[in-house]
Amino acid sequence: MKINHIASLVNFILISLIVLLGLQFQTQVGYAETNATSDNAKAQKQDNAQAQNQTETKPQPRLLVVPLDNRPANTYYPKKVGQAGGVEVILPPQSLINHQTASDTLDQLSAWILENSDDVDGFIISADMLTDGGLVDSRTSKQTTDGALQQLQIIKALKEKYPTKPLYVYDTIQRLAPTVLKDGNLEKYNLIRDWAITYDEVKNLNKIGQTTKLIQLETKIGSNLIDEYRQIRARNNTINATLIDWTKQGYIDYLVLGQDDANQTGLHREEHENLIQKINFSNIQHKVSVFDGADEVDVILVSRFLSTLKNYQTSFKIHYLGVSGTEWISPFDHYTLQTNIAKHVIAAGGIIVSPSQQANIEVYVNTPNTLAKNNDAMQNLLSTNIEKNDEATVSINDEVSQAVAEIKRQIANGKHVVFIDVEKVNQANQAYGDAIINDIGITNLLSYSAFNTAGNAIGTAIGHANSRFLYLEKGPQTPDIDESAAKGHIEFLLNSISSDHIYRNKVAPKTEWYVRYIGGNAWDIGPMKKSVLFFTNEQFNKEFDLLHAKVKGSKVLLSKKTGSTAEIENFSIQKIDMPWNRLFEIEFDFGVNLKDRNEK
Repeated sequence: MKINHIASLVNFILISLIVLLGLQFQTQVGYAETNATSDNAKAQKQDNAQAQNQTETKPQPRLLVVPLDNRPANTYYPKKVGQAGGVEVILPPQSLINHQTASDTLDQLSAWILENSDDVDGFIISADMLTDGGLVDSRTSKQTTDGALQQLQIIKALKEKYPTKPLYVYDTIQRLAPTVLKDGNLEKYNLIRDWAITYDEVKNLNKIGQTTKLIQLETKIGSNLIDEYRQIRARNNTINATLIDWTKQGYIDYLVLGQDDANQTGLHREEHENLIQKINFSNIQHKVSVFDGADEVDVILVSRFLSTLKNYQTSFKIHYLGVSGTEWISPFDHYTLQTNIAKHVIAAGGIIVSPSQQANIEVYVNTPNTLAKNNDAMQNLLSTNIEKNDEATVSINDEVSQAVAEIKRQIANGKHVVFIDVEKVNQANQAYGDAIINDIGITNLLSYSAFNTAGNAIGTAIGHANSRFLYLEKGPQTPDIDESAAKGHIEFLLNSISSDHIYRNKVAPKTEWYVRYIGGNAWDIGPMKKSVLFFTNEQFNKEFDLLHAKVKGSKVLLSKKTGSTAEIENFSIQKIDMPWNRLFEIEFDFGVNLKDRNEK
């Protein structure tokens, strides 16, 4: 009995030990499984973080641009607008786009395109640059029709090699007049432009009363010059038609034909209408845009590239501050302003909505107070009358105040606002320009432009605004790219207000006086460029302090998704230049420093 009790006790102890050992083993296994699960979770988390980081640090899109020429509008503008939209714009070396027309240089440009084509995500190509070396030389007889078509073959080669990369091409419908490079060419400019208009009116529109004028112009110009002019037009028209064919065949994803400085009548009119008919007959209206303007097309197509990339169609609402765009045709154009705006918006990848609809972007367009044509259009291209502009400031002061108040309300309500000034050619309205600096705040606008002709100003502002909007609303990337894009946006705004308003209204008149005083030529300052730039720089610096005081400390939105902002600590002028040695266009380059980045 006692032995049985002892045996039972031993069995109990052994069973207990086995149970305890089993429990310990299970605990250890469970602990190991828990650790394994934890380790797996950590590894998965690290993998996810790495994948997310790889997504976030994906290289920003790169866009190869062969510009119309090497002026700021066609190089600096698309580069900065691309930066504002988070796109790196790749431009050819200056040596390949610097007024070069030799065939070997054009061949070198084609070779450069192919060498860099693997490393980009899309292409924007100016046919004028490919065929002739730029806009100015496309108006000369240096290139034959066969030679021009041969230079264009690179377009086909690119599409065949990269069928999925967006390929946008643009060409110009030749303007009515030759280029004005020196004062001595102004008479030639006016005579040929006048003849081209009169010829169309007499021969095609049956205005017989103009016959005597036509004969007088032809006698004064001479048959040799007229024949050469017509041959050049015929060659360029053949190129336009060929590009339409290639668009139909799928070699070009989107084609823009920009009507260079024109008129409601002239030799361009019939060419223009025939090209439209060809587009309609080919049923490719959705792949081709024809509008008034040329220098803005690079910016427009940068915007279109971003719209395609983000798969988004931005909506724009138009507000006119003077006469309605439905009625007014601006100088050098032949479409109504409203039609020209609509064509630019569509080409940029956007859409216009009615006044009753909500829009992504509100566009305010300063137009004249009357439908009277601006008879001083050519004069405005050549110089600026500061006294005349001061009188205009006084007469529309109340209207300016009302418009400024409305724009400020829109901004306060969180709206994206664009201001476009097309009241005069190549001259901003001084009252609005001052109000934007002093009252509205240039950095509060999504874009501003009063650049050159109406088409130039429209396209520049619409393209910039859409690119920046798409980045803020659809494309934040990394903090570094957010900051770079914000800097590009602000620097472009500063450039626009400085070149289109401050320079044109306040500095250029004094610089023109100085050039005359030292016996120089406003269209060719080459021999005196250093002195002229020094004077211009001194005059601009007097205005710079006010601009800096108004902009410094402004808040800049870096990313709408994260709500991050930064403050403009300061900015400096890194460059003032007149790249074509004439007062007509000026190049500013600003460097902006940001601080106090805040995340919400």
